[in-house]
Amino acid sequence: MTHTETYLWSQLQIRQQNGHAFYKQKIPGTSIVDFYCPSAKLVIEVANNPAYSNQSTLSDLDRKLFFHRFGISVLCFSDIEVLENIEGVIQIIDNFLESR
Repeated sequence: MTHTETYLWSQLQIRQQNGHAFYKQKIPGTSIVDFYCPSAKLVIEVANNPAYSNQSTLSDLDRKLFFHRFGISVLCFSDIEVLENIEGVIQIIDNFLESR
């Protein structure tokens, strides 16, 4: 895990995200993802590209479509978002979990 992933992981563990268990470096289907929450069918990805959460490469889109076919949602955050705005990132995750 990268430094940023470790930081987000520690925050997910501390807060326990409303009782939802997250697993790191999990394999839902054929892809290894940074974090996966089976009860919410949620994948969380962290990338070192600042534009990652707003733009996707073709392979990113293929992965998202794969997950979508199985009812799995994907939240993507950049390293910068996690490191500079962890509270905002956690709030987005909390909002998603509350909507499930």
